[in-house]
This record gives sequence, structure tokens and C-alpha cells, in this order.
Amino acid sequence: MVSGDGKQFTAVIEAFEKDQVQLRVMEEREPAGEPRLSITVAQGFLKEKKMDRLVRSLTELGVCRFIPVICNRSVARPSGGRMEARLQRWQRISRQSVKQCRRSCSLEIRPAVEFSAALEHALPDQLKLFFWEEENKKPLEGRLETVPASAFIMVGPEGGFTPGEARLAREAGFTLAGLGPRILRAETATLAAVVLVQYLWGDMGQNMLDNHPSL
Repeated sequence: MVSGDGKQFTAVIEAFEKDQVQLRVMEEREPAGEPRLSITVAQGFLKEKKMDRLVRSLTELGVCRFIPVICNRSVARPSGGRMEARLQRWQRISRQSVKQCRRSCSLEIRPAVEFSAALEHALPDQLKLFFWEEENKKPLEGRLETVPASAFIMVGPEGGFTPGEARLAREAGFTLAGLGPRILRAETATLAAVVLVQYLWGDMGQNMLDNHPSL
């Protein structure tokens, strides 16, 4: 059993009721399923249900924080009560996904911010990546002097980032990178970016092999 706040327990079912299950906690266990690389995804706001599906998938992939970003080309720009309702829905979706993928914690869903504020959120992170389709000939390099403990990934909305936003990101210390020669849908690009980062520096591939040669 997971609590959703980083704790796991062994429990025994004692009773079923119409809308709930009564459990008796036997012991607290060492949390499992949490990533070694702390990843934040700052996502250019997407329309319709794309953000819902993205929150579910990012939880499964081991992302720690999710920041919706209002970019120059964002079509969806909910505000006020609509935005609050969406944040609450994403939190519910992430909690449900935690149970399925056996993580200990759900995504930390932060309030939506403007583009310039998102750049400031990245200041504490060791690795700052800005994925832009205009950088499609510049693959992501996996060679770093040290393996980062945290990564901040920015991916644009349906229309992508503007050249001005890319310039601001570069000035803020971001590494600009592409995702190959094909133009990906916005939600596909985000998942591809996270998988690449998890493979290079996280717990889904090369970094794990480098640190465990016997595998």
C-alpha cells in the first residue's frame, strides 16, 4: 500500500464497505519506485485532454514536478476557477497513476506560470534542457563531467516555442537540443524528452549500466 506522500506500508484488509476498504497497517516499508534523478517538466500549455494524458504518463516515467507554462503560442489559456479545477484534476490523475506504477509519490503539480517565471524556477537545477524543433540537428549529448542530481526540462505547446523564447532560455543557462529530424506532436515530444533524460542520467538505461557493469 502506498500513501501518495512517499510512504509505503504492508497492510491487511479487514473489511469491505460500499465505498471504502478498511486496512490494518502491519509495518512501514522502504519506499520503492522513486527516481534517483529529480526531474521537473515545464510544459507549454496544451489544449483539450492532452495535459491529462501527459500527467499520467509523466508520473509513470518517474517525473517529480510538473509546471504548466503559458507560452507565446499556447492556444489553451484557462484562468481563475478553470485553472484551479484542472490542477486538482491532474493531482487526482497522478495519485491514481502512482498506484498502478508502484511509485511512492505522485507528481508535484505546481500552479501555471508565464514563460519568464518558468525560467526562474529552473535556477536550482543542475541540468537545464530546452527542447526546440529548430534544434533538430543538434542531438542531446549525454556526456557530462558528473551525473546530475536534478534536471529541468522545457517543452513547448502545439505551436512550439518562438525564437525569442529560445533566446531567453539560452541566456538563462539552458542547453538547447532537438529530438531528431521529425516534427513530433507536442505531447509525444515531452515523453521522448523525458525518456532520453532518464536513459542518459536516470534509472532507465545508460546511467544504470555505467554504474552497474555486471548488468
